Amino acid sequence: MPSPTHIIHVAAAAALCVAAGTAAQAPLGGYTVPDVVGQFSAFNPHGEPIGFRRGIADDALTCKHYQGVQRVHRQATSPFFLVTRSGNKTAACAFEDNDPGELVLAYMPSRGQDGERVRSNRLKIGADFEDTEPPANDKTFDHWHFNGSLPGADNHAWSHPGGFQFLDDVLIVPLEARHSDDMASEEGAVQFLHLDENFNLSVVKEILFEKKVGVLGAVRNTVSGKYLLMLTGGEFDNGNEIEFYETTTTSLTDPNIALVYRGTWFRSVADDTTDSKWRDWQVINAVRQTNKPSASATQDEFFIIGTDNATVGLTEGTDWARLFKVSISGPAITITYQAEKHMKLNSPKMGDFDAAGGTYVSPTGELLLYSITHDNDGPNGSIEMGEFRHRDVRRTSASDGNGWVCLYDDTSGWWTTPPDRSLTLDWQDQGSEEWYDLTKLEGFNDKTSSLRWCLPVGRCLRIYANTSFGGSYLEFAGDGTTHQIDDLANEVSWELSSVQIFNALPGYTFTLTYFQPAGGCSLPGSGSWACPWWGPLAVFYALGSVQCYDSPTLRFTGGALPEFIGTTTYSQPMTLMVEPGTTATLGDG
Repeated sequence: MPSPTHIIHVAAAAALCVAAGTAAQAPLGGYTVPDVVGQFSAFNPHGEPIGFRRGIADDALTCKHYQGVQRVHRQATSPFFLVTRSGNKTAACAFEDNDPGELVLAYMPSRGQDGERVRSNRLKIGADFEDTEPPANDKTFDHWHFNGSLPGADNHAWSHPGGFQFLDDVLIVPLEARHSDDMASEEGAVQFLHLDENFNLSVVKEILFEKKVGVLGAVRNTVSGKYLLMLTGGEFDNGNEIEFYETTTTSLTDPNIALVYRGTWFRSVADDTTDSKWRDWQVINAVRQTNKPSASATQDEFFIIGTDNATVGLTEGTDWARLFKVSISGPAITITYQAEKHMKLNSPKMGDFDAAGGTYVSPTGELLLYSITHDNDGPNGSIEMGEFRHRDVRRTSASDGNGWVCLYDDTSGWWTTPPDRSLTLDWQDQGSEEWYDLTKLEGFNDKTSSLRWCLPVGRCLRIYANTSFGGSYLEFAGDGTTHQIDDLANEVSWELSSVQIFNALPGYTFTLTYFQPAGGCSLPGSGSWACPWWGPLAVFYALGSVQCYDSPTLRFTGGALPEFIGTTTYSQPMTLMVEPGTTATLGDG
């Protein structure tokens, strides 16, 4: 007499690794970061290589190099990058002519439209990052020169645009070196340049200074609605002073905009720690925190990130980003050191912070940092860049819906200082890289000492001892959160040679029916199923779990199987794998 039919419902769990939706228009002042210090401190120390082709832009030289970079996000569009380039000659280009500075607008249509992390676009089977140029359409979209004839308000010709900030569709650009034959002028300026919805550029206002203006950061004060600018240059060109100015208007596109002096911060009054960490920064960018310091505060809580490389060899991996908190109370201005990250911008080359760096906050509040090379010396004259992000890709530990794994050359490589190499592998990119043989992928075979990963439910990771997904392996099921192995040598006796991310066997609803054998049976230590069955082979799917099998496979580990009844009506052949020591008791219904 057959036992009653038993229905087992296996519901697929909801994934926590979710893709970001299309972002709405950014609020005034841009997006904010919930925890600036926490996110900055959690930056992965090794960036991901990105870049764009020069296209119609001028040919950059070592002396006429890129100065600042800012990312532009527009709703439902792929990323744009704004880059300033100097046109004045230095000793390295003694026989060159002085030129007006240049502003380059690059577009990366190969990347996503959600405003989040870009991911590497320098991927190619059979070539390392260093030898791979970006996709053909990731290139300069438009460019302009600071030649005194920009449309809009009156403006002069300038040879040296510096590190700048992009807020509310306006570039706030510091300028020095009036373009002339002798370049002797000590004048400087700040230009407010509006980039409209059609990517047309016009000058809102040019404000002249009687001294050079080299580096600039800007932030909106949501209490007053005005904007605060931080300037270095001229007599304070060594970075030991920062002058603060406030706009007279609440709109950066108001042609009547002017600046009112608020005060100067002097390095000489800083505490000992801040003084020891301060540098002659190539770039300072302001980042606003989501919460205000207090309900009565007259200024939002904000920070500045400075980037620099003080070594002679510009690609030797000695680039630093440091975070400082700015506090303003009336005329009193305090800058206090918070955290630092020693970044690695080589192997592969991603520029250096002596050329340019730039911050960006995504629609979901992710803090990102970008680097760029001095000139277009990448493959086929392309411009190499780097993208730095949270070690978990996103601070919430939720990747996009596809999953990723990051391999590190050092144990606990996400903390290592100075940093060594890392290699980020994204699910959607595995057809563009040699995951099957890490010898061919940046020479990472047998180099992995630690790893981090995040996979959505229903997706799995395997790391293999051999190339071509062979030999011993470790397997991990996705659960939507980030996991790590601090020291792979503590887990296995072999070294990692290939990596695979694949879809798990999804959850199913099974109808199980079988004929009960007399007296039950047990599973021998050999791991094979030896029970005498009458009728089709019985199968059981573990309740509430999704297993990491790339073919329909049921695996039971040591211990006791639950009582179950039924024979399968599942039409697809399945493999039942049982570890030694597992036993089964067959119920009588």
